[in-house]
Amino acid sequence: MHLEPIPDVAAIVRLAAVAIGALCLVATTACRTPDVQASASPQLYQAMKNLTCVTREVALPKEYDHGSSAKQALRLTLVNVKKPVSDTSYRVFLNKPEATGATPAADDHCLGSLSFYGLASENDFVLDAGQTLDELRKDAGYKPSETVTITLVPVAGGEPIQLDELRLVIPN
Repeated sequence: MHLEPIPDVAAIVRLAAVAIGALCLVATTACRTPDVQASASPQLYQAMKNLTCVTREVALPKEYDHGSSAKQALRLTLVNVKKPVSDTSYRVFLNKPEATGATPAADDHCLGSLSFYGLASENDFVLDAGQTLDELRKDAGYKPSETVTITLVPVAGGEPIQLDELRLVIPN
């Protein structure tokens, strides 16, 4: 009679935990690593970055006029942002999907930062997007679109942001 060895369940669980931990470390590092260091494997870098950075397309209000030379008020509302378990803060970028944790707050595309010191478990945040978009429109490479890209990057901690909705509105 031949008996098959019973796999050591504890060893399998430990191996899985190590693999998941390594993946989390690589993902956090990828989101914080400058883009120049990602050139060795752009596909892997983008896949790892996407585990912690959140990028979404958001529709511009129909009333927004790309051709206007006047400054236009525009507000980005982040609806029902869940407070992270860790002390994670985030930077919010407009039309910069390649943003990482190494992208500075002084970047022309940065709308601002979010932090959760003592706040409730779910919060709404409002950021001014009008001034940033007005400045980006002055660039010769700017292409008008019905949507913009919003990228939310963890800069302290590493947890991906969780929220219900992103909304752009022209205030009254």
